[in-house]
Amino acid sequence: MRASLHAAAGAAAGLAVGSAMGTGAGAGTFLASALLDADHVGHFAGRGMSPTPANLARAYFMTPRKLQRHFGLSRGIPDSWAFPVLHSVELAAGLLAAWLVTGHGLVLGLLLGTALHLAMDTRYYPGGWASFSLVLKYLRRATHRDRWRRFHPGRSVRER
Repeated sequence: MRASLHAAAGAAAGLAVGSAMGTGAGAGTFLASALLDADHVGHFAGRGMSPTPANLARAYFMTPRKLQRHFGLSRGIPDSWAFPVLHSVELAAGLLAAWLVTGHGLVLGLLLGTALHLAMDTRYYPGGWASFSLVLKYLRRATHRDRWRRFHPGRSVRER
């Protein structure tokens, strides 16, 4: 999913959450939803795109098809550690625990923004919510890349 759509949804949700629960929660919702795709910077650079500010800003608003056409990038599973960590239900669970301990509005917003981002990405990943669990990905690692290939036929998937 385009990062710009995550930012737009995060901005709308952040305004709603901010007006209902305070500016910290609203800001956290926007930040988490908009910035969780920071893992793609390494993914794009590893596939040949020069990670200049201009290219990253341009890529932020492109569809996967336009990324392919303009930069020669194909969708695949990012190789960095950041992808599975930032796109995980375990991160959301950690944020929930942190919010329960601290009660801080910003942490609640980060939790809500992470949940929004993952919900928006669910249709793009094979296995639905199970695709966002570090534990389940590890336990099912032998079949994870095969599911990705079937879910996105004709797309590049790097082998490790």
